[in-house]
Amino acid sequence: MNGQCFCVNGNDIFLGFVDMIFMSNDNGNNWTEIGSNIGDNVNALAASGNNIYAGTECAVHSNNGSIWTNLYSGFPVSTSSYPYLPAFTLALKDTNLLAGTIGVYLFNQQNSSWSSVSNGLPSGETVYALAVQGNNIFAGTYNHGIYLSNDNGANWTAINNGLPQMPQYNPGYPEINSIRIFGNYIFASTPGRIYLSTDNGTSWTLLGGFPTTNATQSSVLIKDGILYCGGGNVIDPDPDHYNIVGQIWKCPLSSLH
Repeated sequence: MNGQCFCVNGNDIFLGFVDMIFMSNDNGNNWTEIGSNIGDNVNALAASGNNIYAGTECAVHSNNGSIWTNLYSGFPVSTSSYPYLPAFTLALKDTNLLAGTIGVYLFNQQNSSWSSVSNGLPSGETVYALAVQGNNIFAGTYNHGIYLSNDNGANWTAINNGLPQMPQYNPGYPEINSIRIFGNYIFASTPGRIYLSTDNGTSWTLLGGFPTTNATQSSVLIKDGILYCGGGNVIDPDPDHYNIVGQIWKCPLSSLH
């Protein structure tokens, strides 16, 4: 089984696999498909209580234990073959569900509708990563770096001190693929690099030991005091072939003190 995304809710692990979602309650030894076929590629998962949310190539879907229901109302429309934009990332803050797409959208549970909460984010910028720590919400973007909100996404401020500028992309910051938080550690992954902040995103430091050339997108996971990084090296950079060798790196969090 080759999963694209996952989330944990209590003893349950949820795994997104192309256009299906599976659940395990025995540490991944056995998996059961959740509900009927969701019908779209799954980009992100989030779970709270009995509700499971899936960010897909066409907005967001929810499941309360039986079938998948689309949450389309208020989500930005698309000009592609899908009627709505993709939801690349999801995050839960208290009872608030946030989705990263072109900007950030907040789901209103009372009227089952989405509204934009993107003030301060660059216009038209894609948000690939969301993470929550206390009152802080972090958003990782395509080429404007990382932004912080402490008012449920109503306002955002850039926090890119220590991230490299890439002027060829104007304004030029690396694509942020994922943001993971463990205690005071905040990890932001970019293609082939991992950055660490220990001061709530005020500054970022590059971690060593990862490939710096021909590297594909990376993701990070923290378990039992170990930082794991998944990614790969491009062995044939021709875009018509783009062969990748998958690799995993790890290091103990204690070595980052």
